[in-house]
Amino acid sequence: MLIGVQEELVLPKTELGILQTLHAEGEPQRPAFVAAELDCSYQLVGKRAVRLEERGLVTRLRDEQDRRLLEITDLAKGQLFRSEQMFRISMYLQMRSKTRAKRSAKDVTAMSQLAKYRRRPI
Repeated sequence: MLIGVQEELVLPKTELGILQTLHAEGEPQRPAFVAAELDCSYQLVGKRAVRLEERGLVTRLRDEQDRRLLEITDLAKGQLFRSEQMFRISMYLQMRSKTRAKRSAKDVTAMSQLAKYRRRPI
């Protein structure tokens, strides 16, 4: 548990992963792409995107072929990715959620370096 974080503001790991992926890509993405990055179904990404849109963190758009696109909002960028510390916390949570079989040696090293950030107040 992170110290100093309001419980109602904590996002589930899937929703955080969606935001992290959209932020990293820097442009609107299809739910199928995000799902492939997170190793989950596009249906789950679509459902969670609705929740994120309700919170003002994602905008759901349509492209010229009438397919859904997801775009991270400026609100989400400002609140969730405004500092290197927040980015490190989100990366730690994402890597922690991977199963042990999927963790690479690089992930384990990065997790050990990032672990110290989860105990500090935000």
